[in-house]
Amino acid sequence: PAISTSPGPATIFFDRDSNLLPTPEIRLCPTVAAIDGANDSDFATDSANDPDARPNFFGTSSAAPHAAAIAALVLQAKGGPGSVTPAQMRSILQRSAYPHDLDPSFASGSARATNGGKVTITINSDGYSTTNANTATNDANSFAVTYVGPGNVTSFVLNPGGTGATGGNVTGGINGELDTNGTDTSPTVTYFQTDQPGLVFIPVSVVAPNPAAAGKAFTVGSASTVAATDVAATTTNPAGAPTVAGTGFYTLNLTFPNANFTGGKVLRFTIGRGAQRSANVVVGGGTTTTPGTGSTTANSLADLFGGGVMIPGSYDSASGTYTVITNGMTFSGTLSDGSTFSGVIRNRIGAGYTPVDGFGLINAEAAVKASIQ
Repeated sequence: PAISTSPGPATIFFDRDSNLLPTPEIRLCPTVAAIDGANDSDFATDSANDPDARPNFFGTSSAAPHAAAIAALVLQAKGGPGSVTPAQMRSILQRSAYPHDLDPSFASGSARATNGGKVTITINSDGYSTTNANTATNDANSFAVTYVGPGNVTSFVLNPGGTGATGGNVTGGINGELDTNGTDTSPTVTYFQTDQPGLVFIPVSVVAPNPAAAGKAFTVGSASTVAATDVAATTTNPAGAPTVAGTGFYTLNLTFPNANFTGGKVLRFTIGRGAQRSANVVVGGGTTTTPGTGSTTANSLADLFGGGVMIPGSYDSASGTYTVITNGMTFSGTLSDGSTFSGVIRNRIGAGYTPVDGFGLINAEAAVKASIQ
């Protein structure tokens, strides 16, 4: 969701005549989400992420007309004015929405070690501001790694493979337009390429070449029961990993040289992180397979560590199913007795309400199909 979205739910204390209600009314707002960023005819500015020169209109002022337009298509398919009540329309739009993340700003994963112990990681962080000390990059307690079992943790590695495919941000990558022959006409134009997805870790030491990807050094949080002196952090890019020079690293390596990460303790920390290969346009017969294209954008949203839903290409209108990518970033590590563990970070994806995007992003095709069944 864009920074302009208004989180809910809404509590209504007065009726339309300003009389205090006996019991406050709780409304599930926002109800649904709709897209913005489409072309308009003569105002706003053009986005570099599409191949035309027309202005692109963003924000709620753009999303609301898109939702209304889908409602108009539903009304038309159903039979015209009066054929759909407001309550029915609300239900149709809600039920048509794509599956979405039901625990926004949160992702988690757990792994059973070969000695029977259990390692769990959680990330609790929004993505709207890298300067929000409570919930974003500067929150030194936003990551939490816990261990329950014998011995102690000797290493913990996020994205040990060092690849975009194992690095989360599963619906990211180069998500602009790929023109396969230079004509800019369908069907040679393919949208939403995901050739180079993944997240990168951005410590302060690599900020200078790319100020837009503001970083933060690995920092142990005040709520951590593993002391800062008991953990060593390094960031690496394994051989062959696609990188953007000077902006970040795919792998975060944590080691515990003092053997103090024992069962029952929790390591809380933060580090700068960014979405790899943000929106990019390749036209005129270009390709999106060369490392170095696209860019890295600072983004602290915890959801990017987990799985996601491919939009819009995932919807199969015949079966009414969607393409859901379950797994996000991988992790692994070792214990003092030689045991190992490995796991994957996930989001809780499904149908339902959240205070961030309501029942999810409206699917126009599914809404119209539902109206004629």
